[in-house]
Amino acid sequence: MGEGINRSYVKTIRFSDVSPEDLELTLYPLFSEEDDITASVAKSYVGADLELTVVSTDENKAIVRLIPFINRIKATYGDDIYGEDEDMTLEQSLVKVLGDRSMTVSTAESCTGGLVAAKIINVSGASDVYEQGVITYTDESKKELLGVDPETIARYTAVSEETAKEMAERIAEISGTRMGISVTGYAGPVGGTPKDPVGTVYIGISINGETTVHKFRFESSRNEVREQAALKALDLARRAAADY
Repeated sequence: MGEGINRSYVKTIRFSDVSPEDLELTLYPLFSEEDDITASVAKSYVGADLELTVVSTDENKAIVRLIPFINRIKATYGDDIYGEDEDMTLEQSLVKVLGDRSMTVSTAESCTGGLVAAKIINVSGASDVYEQGVITYTDESKKELLGVDPETIARYTAVSEETAKEMAERIAEISGTRMGISVTGYAGPVGGTPKDPVGTVYIGISINGETTVHKFRFESSRNEVREQAALKALDLARRAAADY
């Protein structure tokens, strides 16, 4: 019996917060001497995608051939990897991580106006992990619906580390979830302060009362700022849940 026909088998690995340039530097020494494997890197909206192609007569052999390389990549990048499927999204990854850990989540959003919640709810099975969300767009709604301390907003403003922290903690407490996500910022084109200009966004992640707030500056249109902020919130939540 003759040998089988060589075919190309493709494996996709998706990264967040990793530039294509950095990924290529890591991959070059890994695959430079491999004749049957090619690696291509493409920029994605949240980082980079790696496509590994191996030529083999059998799919199982192709998978076995790639395993040691995939394991080395995982060991190098850890939580920077959010999916091993070209169709995997950040929200799908978050829902899976939460489900694997029997964790629930709720959201309190200002400038993103429900985008974080909408992305999570788009995932089949989200009802197992997502409890509820509120849009607290005004200062008063943050006080009335979440119970953010009026003194916090008066002293630090609604767009601040302190307010984001209280928003994340309060929505988790109100909802009875282990995780709370908050987003508050200046999407533009107007608003902002000298300290926190347009594009500044604070994202809070609270797990069992332990809260971390991250500050970002996105330079783009209003809708792009909101989209980037929502994706960043999903990624931060995914990483926090995975490490908890």
